[in-house]
Amino acid sequence: MKPLKLTLSAFGSYGGTEVVDFEAIGSGIFLITGDTGAGKTTLFDAITFCLFDETSGGKRDGEMMRSQYASDETSTYVEFTFLAGKDRYTVRRNPAYQRKSRRKNKDGIYALTREGAGVELTLPDGSIFKGKIPETNKKIAEIVGLDASQFLQIAMIAQGDFLRLLLAPSKERKEIFGKIFNTRIYGRIQAKLREAAGNLEEELSENRKDCLREFAALSALPESTEAEELQKLTENEERWGENAQVTIEAVQQDFSEKLALLKEQKKTVQDEIGKKELYQELQSRKINCGERMAAHESWILEKKLQEQELRKAAEEAAKALETRGAQVEAELLRIQSLLPDYQELENLEGRLKKAEADRKKLESASDFWQEKRKAGKEETEELKKVQESLEGTEKEIPDLEKRLRELSLAREACTGLQEQQELLLGLETSLRKKKAAAEQGLALYKKQAEEYNKLYTCFLAEQVGLIAGQLKEGEPCPVCGSREHPSPAKAVHQDVTQEKVDAAKERAESLQQELNRLKEGFVAEKQRFQVENAHLQEESARWFTEALSWKKEDQEKRREKEQVLDDESKALKKWREDLLKKKKRWEAGKERLKVLESETAVLEEKLEKTRAELEKARVSCELARKELELKRSRLPYPEKRKAEAVYQALDQEKRTLKTEANRSKAALDQLLEERNRHFGALESEKEEQNRLREALEAEEKKGILPETLSELKERKESLEEEERELDHLYRKNEAAAKEIAVLLKKREELTETYGMVGRLDRTANGKRRQAAGLDFQTYVQRRYFQAIIHEANRRLEVMTDRKFYLKCRDISDLKLQGEVGLDLDIYSCVTDSVRDVRTLSGGESFMAALAMALGMADIVQRTAGKVRLDAMFIDEGFGSLDEESREQAIRVLQELAGEERQVGIISHVEELKKQLDRKLVIRKDREGSHISLNIL
Repeated sequence: MKPLKLTLSAFGSYGGTEVVDFEAIGSGIFLITGDTGAGKTTLFDAITFCLFDETSGGKRDGEMMRSQYASDETSTYVEFTFLAGKDRYTVRRNPAYQRKSRRKNKDGIYALTREGAGVELTLPDGSIFKGKIPETNKKIAEIVGLDASQFLQIAMIAQGDFLRLLLAPSKERKEIFGKIFNTRIYGRIQAKLREAAGNLEEELSENRKDCLREFAALSALPESTEAEELQKLTENEERWGENAQVTIEAVQQDFSEKLALLKEQKKTVQDEIGKKELYQELQSRKINCGERMAAHESWILEKKLQEQELRKAAEEAAKALETRGAQVEAELLRIQSLLPDYQELENLEGRLKKAEADRKKLESASDFWQEKRKAGKEETEELKKVQESLEGTEKEIPDLEKRLRELSLAREACTGLQEQQELLLGLETSLRKKKAAAEQGLALYKKQAEEYNKLYTCFLAEQVGLIAGQLKEGEPCPVCGSREHPSPAKAVHQDVTQEKVDAAKERAESLQQELNRLKEGFVAEKQRFQVENAHLQEESARWFTEALSWKKEDQEKRREKEQVLDDESKALKKWREDLLKKKKRWEAGKERLKVLESETAVLEEKLEKTRAELEKARVSCELARKELELKRSRLPYPEKRKAEAVYQALDQEKRTLKTEANRSKAALDQLLEERNRHFGALESEKEEQNRLREALEAEEKKGILPETLSELKERKESLEEEERELDHLYRKNEAAAKEIAVLLKKREELTETYGMVGRLDRTANGKRRQAAGLDFQTYVQRRYFQAIIHEANRRLEVMTDRKFYLKCRDISDLKLQGEVGLDLDIYSCVTDSVRDVRTLSGGESFMAALAMALGMADIVQRTAGKVRLDAMFIDEGFGSLDEESREQAIRVLQELAGEERQVGIISHVEELKKQLDRKLVIRKDREGSHISLNIL
């Protein structure tokens, strides 16, 4: 990939649109220089964000990159054009961010609106790639041939990454290589093996517990010789083989024999119980039979007198039914023949009642219509007088409505002005607070920047002191080459490490970002205050002689005008309400007069009709009354109800006579039938008594045991309880034996599998005895590490004039504890000795770290499918190098660049500024950062 052009718009510290023309820069080394915080690293962020939707440091996402210097009209985006082979591509990406809306909301405020994230990929043929953001991101990664992590290792070496790779312990290098070379799959294999071995261990442990539980569930007869063998199985796992099955079978055989013996004993006792129960049942039946015979004889004697009484009562009831029944039947027939006449009499009475009711109803209706006609006339006269007093009311209403609308508009305007004044008062308070916060943030940033510069200076001095402390008279200085050292630098012995310097720098950058955020908030608030104040003056000038401000005296003017408007509006509304009520009364009266005229005509017609109907009803009532009196005089009873009552009484007497005759005869028949049944039962009981006597004599001849029936049943229950207990233990042993057979078979399979998986787990995870903890992933990564060291030493040989080389520590020298395998040593050609890489001086560490980073970039390109990148950026200070070392480092980078590649360096070293003739100069002012290209 070869960069052609980079465009930044409102991105980071760049408030406007800035362009970097890489084609104009050309191949070779060029310098990127500018003040701290001007936006040098932001160039890296822009390229990485545009390609991979990430930033180079990984600490800022796209939403944080909206420039605080950007105007509301300027869009935030990055556009990057590059060559992949001979094909030209352009990527344009904008983050999601918030900006001020171009229109006011309903409250008259410019609210914030969200701009959505987007990306656009232009293909070599000029067409736009069709796809959503995830699909486009995937397509860009395919074109570049790298992911973001690999791209940053190859093309952009950020601040601090040199020494991090050089001085990192084996565990940290493992994490770095896992991400870069995607070797974490081997780590996942290790984890899977560890998990599988752990699961098998757990399964074996659970299997052992299950086996012990099942063996503990086995039981033997107390007197059995197998009880001791069963106890040995529970206590010793080594006997869990064929011995277990043999012992369990012997225990079950003892249970079977014991159960068979108990069944024979139970059968013998059951037979004796049957004999005893039969004998006692025969005795009981004989006694019951005698008792029943005595009861039958007693009943027959007792009922003989009752039979005579029932015969006499039945004869008397039959005679009464024959004489009085005929008289009642004749009277019933006579009354029944008169019932139709009584029905006609009831019909006449009903017709008379209805005629009387119709007459009364028509009389009431006639009185009602007369009263209503009179009331209508009186209401009409009264309404005419009221209508005359209300004439002309509606003509006053339109002028009144017009004045009320004018007052309402003026009052709404005052309310809007009140909200605007209150908003400005709040904004003025917020503005003071934001200004104070920005001033405080500036003070904190300055203090932290001074602390960082102080730590950085001390760190460089300490590195120089360490180099001077190793000088020996007559031996060349590794920095200047002199063999005389008249006044070497002294070590300051301050506890200043690279980590402390980096931490201080990170805190300073964080405070600078916070300061930028506070400044942006202050500027945005101030702009909003100015816009709202101008709006207030414009609106207030329409309703007041002079424009109002947000101050208290102008708020009082507005309140006074509001009071005047409210008073006048209140009075006019009351007047309008009175007029509307009068108008409503006038209109209602007008309609009511029309209704009354119509109702009067209808009432006259209804009154005449009602009078004619009333006269007809009076005549009809008189005729019905005369006909009813004539019909009633011809019947024996005055009304049908009385005739029906007499008929019911006679009918009831007839039924009573018949019922009494039937009851007396039925009682006599029932007694005779019951007597015959007792005679038959007495004969049957005599026969049963003789049969039972013979059966008892036969049982006594067979022989009966002296034990009682309850004693025999207790002996049977005892045998059954013992049988149930033994059967339960037998079945429990049987279930346990089946489960034990399954568990032992599974245990054999688990043991065999664990032997194989356990060996793989210990080997892959570096847990072998008396061997270094070199796991599978580390073993693979050592191949990459050795290749990186080989490529690094090619460049280190030039930079150090073959004074030392990097060396991957041999497996035989690795520790037996902890994560090892990626340890780095230094081989000194001068002393022919190997030492730890941390013993390097500051300048030596920089050169070694630079060589490692370049070696890493070479290997990553090879493993990424022979990807070629024609540009590299190094964001690292060269201040720790002396002039010779710096020259050697620059020479290596020039060789790396060759005639086609570009290498960009960020540095503040003045010598580099003089040495390199191509520079991207970044300066910063009140409008943000700006880029210019200087080529000498």
